[in-house]
Amino acid sequence: MCTICQKCHDSLSKGSIPKFSPANNMWLGDTPPELQGLTIPEENLISLYRHNSCVIKLHSPFHSATTAQAALKGNCITFLQSLPNIVNSLPLKLDDLCDTLKVIFIGAHPPERVHLKKVLTVRKKKVTQALHWLKKNNILYQNVEINLHNINQL
Repeated sequence: MCTICQKCHDSLSKGSIPKFSPANNMWLGDTPPELQGLTIPEENLISLYRHNSCVIKLHSPFHSATTAQAALKGNCITFLQSLPNIVNSLPLKLDDLCDTLKVIFIGAHPPERVHLKKVLTVRKKKVTQALHWLKKNNILYQNVEINLHNINQL
């Protein structure tokens, strides 16, 4: 006997394969260490696709909504783009990241910097390692130039 989530239980009770289960070919394997723990800006810097809109609420059951950072919940819209015309060099320039990432605080008091560090930090080493892993292991990244100048600007 094993413990399963409610959605899987509901699907199995109806005789269906759970939507996101390995039995439905949704298991891609463990996330490699190079891609684990990327922050939102780091993901934006190395992504081939750009969000048109991304709304994220930071929340925690133990803190007020203005300072919480334990979990992310949100929605985003991404449109298919012609990759060869858009991405031939990564990471994005810092100016481009600033154009695509906007942070709006809602609440009585803005959060302190220390509370946002875990979510909004950009680590040069992490970005570099992620790009090298993607270039080596993902066919979509094989022709992408890793731009050291842009990395050094981070």
